[in-house]
Amino acid sequence: MVRFTFSDEDRTEITGVDWSTDGISFSPAEYLLRPVVPPARTPYTPPTKTAGKTEKLVRERPGQVKFRRELRLVYGHCCCLTRCSVTETLEGAHIDPYQSPVSDHIQNGLLLRSDIHKLFDSHLIGIDPTNHTVYLVKRLRKTTDYQSLHGAKINLPADPSHHPDCAALERHWKKIAKS
Repeated sequence: MVRFTFSDEDRTEITGVDWSTDGISFSPAEYLLRPVVPPARTPYTPPTKTAGKTEKLVRERPGQVKFRRELRLVYGHCCCLTRCSVTETLEGAHIDPYQSPVSDHIQNGLLLRSDIHKLFDSHLIGIDPTNHTVYLVKRLRKTTDYQSLHGAKINLPADPSHHPDCAALERHWKKIAKS
C-alpha cells in the first residue's frame, strides 16, 4: 500500500510517501536500499502447452554456420578463454565486427562461451595482442565469476595459420582502452 501526504489542498506537491508491504512500513528511500518483492497474489499454475507461445524466425547470416564449425574444429571444441566444452554454449565470435562475408575469416574469429562472447563484444574483455593474455575491465575483476580469467593466456589453435589476427586484436584492444 502507498499513502501520499500533500502540502496543499489541490494535491500538487507531495511532501511524504508511506509505503508498506506485509504490514511493514518504510519510506521510498529505504525501499531503494532494501528492495522488497511483493508477495505473489496467486499460487503458481504451470502454463498450458500453447499458452503464450509464438513462432520466431531466426535468420542466420550466410557463412555463419561454416564460420562457427571451423572455429569449433580449430579450437578443439573448447572456449579459448574458459576451456568450456559444452557445445550448446559455444559461439563463433568476430574480433573485428561482421561487415561482410570476408569477416568470416578464421583469423578474425574466436570460439567463446556465450556469456564471454557478449562481454567481448561489449569491450569488457580483451586479449592483449602481444602475448594473448586475457584482460578484464576493473568492474569484472571484482566479480568471482570472471576474475580468474584476468591475466590468463588464451588457448590458441595448434596451426599458427589459424591464430587470431594480431591487428584485429589490436583494434579491439584499443576500444577497451577507451572505455
